[in-house]
Amino acid sequence: MESPSHIDRISNLPEPILHHILSLLPFTQTVQTRVLSRTWKRAWHTFSVLKFDYDFFYQVFPEDSNDGSEAGKQKLREIFNYIKETLRIRHNEMIRA
Repeated sequence: MESPSHIDRISNLPEPILHHILSLLPFTQTVQTRVLSRTWKRAWHTFSVLKFDYDFFYQVFPEDSNDGSEAGKQKLREIFNYIKETLRIRHNEMIRA
């Protein structure tokens, strides 16, 4: 039997509560939760909100790098590739689930 300090109580919460928790996280952390457990992976698959919002873009693409330079354009390509890869992973995991 596990000691009380090692019990994962959060993963036992109902899925709507897990979705609410996910809704409070920055997008990159929302994606990262899928590796915590099968419960969180399932919550990630059924979470209907993917927040590619201003905060997400500003975090990975600060305004001062949006100067039209080649480095800025490269950073923007990296962001779009990240989004595309996130959607691909989510789609592939949903098909396998």
